[in-house]
Amino acid sequence: MDYTNTQRFILALKAGRALRRDGTNFVDPKPEKGAIILYDGEDDLLHFVWKDRTTGNVGEVSFSSVIRRSPRLVG
Repeated sequence: MDYTNTQRFILALKAGRALRRDGTNFVDPKPEKGAIILYDGEDDLLHFVWKDRTTGNVGEVSFSSVIRRSPRLVG
């Protein structure tokens, strides 16, 4: 994924990353500082990317659901 100054940025905000532990619902934060960027591409599609703010590398973004358990009532 490559983007240049020719695309129009719609939104950019500071954001970290977190990875889900395999086989569990635990999510561990990553130490990298980044940004989520939404922009209009030359292909007339809306692009959603995560960019590392220290290196400038653009990373692939994927979503996975984490099932939230209901709180247990004790007593």
